[in-house]
Amino acid sequence: MKSHLISQVVLKQFADDQRQIVVHTKDTDDNELKPVDRVAYMDIDEALIKKLEEQWSQEIEAKADTAINNLKAGNINYFEKHIGAVKSLLALHFIRSQVFRLVEANEQAIDNRLAQSKDEVLAVYPEYKDLIERTYTKEHKTAYVDIAIKVMEQYIPKVNDYISDTDIGFEIGEAPDGSEFIIGDIPVVTADKNSNFGIPITEANFIAMPLTPKHLVALKKNPSTKKYKKLTEAQVSTANSRQFGLMQEHYYSTTTFVST
Repeated sequence: MKSHLISQVVLKQFADDQRQIVVHTKDTDDNELKPVDRVAYMDIDEALIKKLEEQWSQEIEAKADTAINNLKAGNINYFEKHIGAVKSLLALHFIRSQVFRLVEANEQAIDNRLAQSKDEVLAVYPEYKDLIERTYTKEHKTAYVDIAIKVMEQYIPKVNDYISDTDIGFEIGEAPDGSEFIIGDIPVVTADKNSNFGIPITEANFIAMPLTPKHLVALKKNPSTKKYKKLTEAQVSTANSRQFGLMQEHYYSTTTFVST
């Protein structure tokens, strides 16, 4: 099955009237125009999708969609009323990207261990080569999923507790005319009070993610922080640099975005 690393609720904000979005590939530096519903996904076993959906209902994305639309319309008070859904949306994206990233990072180690184990069994039972080959092929297909599910089972309850128990403030940054945010396939930026980036969301003082080409939301541990501010081109460029630095394979933008 296919799972979107970035929710369509967010991705569609970057699409044009024909629902096209620009895909920038890290390794080749190529740009390609694609339908928005055909990007930012990876093939994942059905069991992993089911486990994820058990924890995060579509209701969260529906509420976040309403919040984003009101943000674009300038209805900040309405957006604030739905900040809980936005918190959950950011947490969902952090978990998705970290789980899949962890699986990919361990892919070679899993391959090596399974190959070693298969060779050890074949050395003892060479007459059962076909059966052993089939067995380890099946194990290879499920190993990555098993790891991801175990990570989610341990980590999702911690994140749920964090986002439900932590009173937070927020800042909404608006890009100036002629400037836009991009969004990468690891879209959530986290940092602690010492500006160390890429830390677990449960330890972060700062959690940020672009919601539209013109809006970035930042959640902060200071509950009195509630700001809507115009950003400079330099600040937008810094935010985009962080998206670029974190991305695994792709970042996405509107058809009007010009890289600088």
